[in-house]
Amino acid sequence: MKPGNRFLPLLLVASLLSGCAAEGGSLTVGEDSGTMVPDAPLVVYYSFSGEVEQMAREISDMTGGQGVRLDTVTVYPEDDRVRTERVRQEQDQGVLPELEWNIEDLERYDTVYIGTCLWNGELPPAVKAFLTKTELEGKTVIPFGAAGAADRGETELTGVLFHNKISEELAEGLPLEVSLYEPADFAKAFNLEKALAEPDSRTRMLELGGLAYWPEGAAVALFFRDNVERTVVPVYTLGKVLDDVRIFEEYEGGIKITRLSIN
Repeated sequence: MKPGNRFLPLLLVASLLSGCAAEGGSLTVGEDSGTMVPDAPLVVYYSFSGEVEQMAREISDMTGGQGVRLDTVTVYPEDDRVRTERVRQEQDQGVLPELEWNIEDLERYDTVYIGTCLWNGELPPAVKAFLTKTELEGKTVIPFGAAGAADRGETELTGVLFHNKISEELAEGLPLEVSLYEPADFAKAFNLEKALAEPDSRTRMLELGGLAYWPEGAAVALFFRDNVERTVVPVYTLGKVLDDVRIFEEYEGGIKITRLSIN
């Protein structure tokens, strides 16, 4: 945003596929995992939404294996936004949290199943800690996890709309609940039911987090990567999301745009 521009505060509420929704609890060993059989595997899993845990129990039932849930000594916050930020910081800094872990005879297992969800498109720090600190050489390791059927959480993203006639026209149509698609590997977009006014200027320059309007498709784009210098088509700049937009790299679904006022 250029100095001196007035802007509109914008709140984007994204109902995101979390795969790891907040859930408390302590380490669970062998719960509902059936009777141990000779040469049974170890089934290790990290689950907040409960879906990966259900998969782990089914694997334990089928194989007679022992189920062990990974938990961190320091519990993650229940607030989705706070938890997401903490996890992102741990991922950026390479922090490996301390685990609650009491399997002392790991060497007797020839096969280890490892189940997990994804956080910010990566393995959760707890799973990275387990893989880093656990000796698995010589064992058969079988990964499993939830894919696209996880519980939904809500993440609020704050942004601004620049004070111009097209941004104001968009604001008048709020709240909006729209589905996103990916027209390019650096942008998510949604289509409007009705085209906005024709802009008097356009640009192909993009900024990370930028919001832009493409008249020919009556579409609004959000730039979640800055791996290119120029957009594919010329667009009109509407505003910018101020929070970290990397959350959209692995996200497919819808967003709700609400609570817009002129400042």
